[in-house]
Amino acid sequence: PISYRDVSLLLLNHFFQVGDCHVVHALKLKSDRRVCQHYILPGFIDSHIHIGKWSDIFYNYESTVAEAVEVMKTSGVDAAVCMPTDKTGNEELFSLINNVKDFKFYFNAWINPEDKDLDAFLEKRIDEISLFKVHPSIQRKRITDTSYDKYLKLAADMKKPVVVHCGR
Repeated sequence: PISYRDVSLLLLNHFFQVGDCHVVHALKLKSDRRVCQHYILPGFIDSHIHIGKWSDIFYNYESTVAEAVEVMKTSGVDAAVCMPTDKTGNEELFSLINNVKDFKFYFNAWINPEDKDLDAFLEKRIDEISLFKVHPSIQRKRITDTSYDKYLKLAADMKKPVVVHCGR
């Protein structure tokens, strides 16, 4: 790596020392690169957003896809890992975000073993799902509950990461 001052370039998952800010601007990088202090990054991803309507466990809060996109863009975020709420189903949210052309969503399927539509949704959309989310505290089941087994096996077989969240 070339070293001049303390500015680095993150490109294609590699850090390169490129010198001071004048050198960075001279590189004529694509407009989708972000300068953040001394690094040029390919973008920022929000790792966890819910879109839809919640029950009273989250005070009946509701958000729309358009609101989420506006907040993300205003905040300088380029993409988001999104997932439904307890009152908005996987298919409903997936269909809504699939229509968005000016923002990147990574869909995180909510794995609720009691969801009667879950198996059909996963069968239909498995190649378009980025990861699975298991929420044991809302489902009131331990992560080791056998009702999760077939979904964890599917995640392993399809090489889908599984996110577990127990907060409320």
